[in-house]
Amino acid sequence: MQQLNINELKPHPRNNEFFDDMTGDAWEAFKESIKTSGIIEPIVVTKDMIIVSGHQRVRAAKELGISTVMVDIRKYENDEQVLKDLIETNIRQRGVGNPNPIKLGRCIKELEKIYGVREGRPEKLPKVSAVTQEQLSDMIGISVDTLQNYKKLTELIPELEDLVETGILAPTTATALVKRMTPSEQEDFVKSMDITQKITQKQVQQYINEIKQLKENPPIPSDYNSTKRELLDYKNDYNNLKSQFNEKVLELQELRKQIENMKVTEPTEQYNKKLKDSTIFFCSKVADFIEKVGGYVWLSDHLNELPDYERKSYVNAVKTIYAWAENLLSNIND
Repeated sequence: MQQLNINELKPHPRNNEFFDDMTGDAWEAFKESIKTSGIIEPIVVTKDMIIVSGHQRVRAAKELGISTVMVDIRKYENDEQVLKDLIETNIRQRGVGNPNPIKLGRCIKELEKIYGVREGRPEKLPKVSAVTQEQLSDMIGISVDTLQNYKKLTELIPELEDLVETGILAPTTATALVKRMTPSEQEDFVKSMDITQKITQKQVQQYINEIKQLKENPPIPSDYNSTKRELLDYKNDYNNLKSQFNEKVLELQELRKQIENMKVTEPTEQYNKKLKDSTIFFCSKVADFIEKVGGYVWLSDHLNELPDYERKSYVNAVKTIYAWAENLLSNIND
């Protein structure tokens, strides 16, 4: 214990993450008690003069012009022990009902991390004795269910955190909300509500019921059946196209074999005529193929609108045509 200049003391860098400054009448009453009775409990600090317990007392002393305070310099073996004392002493001094409920949830999660609590089963961490979730809730003075509810508040999106801190959304209402909504659903909820006035549990429940109803019975578009029939027609057309394409490939393969045989077995004049006729036949068949399926090129503009199976089948058909044509061009170039 020793008396030190108040300006030598430094706030813990994470204190504001877990606790709010006192305000209003409570703050004025707190300062008045220090003014009349002084700082009874010494300020707990690390050897580096980081405040562990006493942020509000130091703040009040500075406002009252008190230049020196009694400090208790303690030796800590690691940062986890410092943070553990910071959180636990503040909770004991302020009481569970006073802190910001979201920040209390952060306190609980941080203590679980320090103590190694995992779903009620402790995993011992260095320098800190492990405890169960039940033991931790007893230490704070709340039930396990209440502890879980405070933790749930840390899962709120920032917009809902602000509503809790301003009192528009009660902590219990926010807890019910976060248990049933994903972050994106929370965003939609904020957009749908009048956040200039208090949001009730009834409004939240009504909104949750509407979401559940939409999930269980999604609205069917008016053109659903007709679109489904059209897609079925496209699927049939695709199967016909694929069948015709395979036939053409077999025909071309057969023609190629015939041409190779003709080079060896037929007289030059007959071979040349056969070659010419085959070329004309090939060109006419390709023209016939293009005439029949060319009109379906428009599907490529609507590729992302097709169901997965139909989209993959369409793309595979185009790739097959491309591979066949690329093979022909490769032979021509060679």
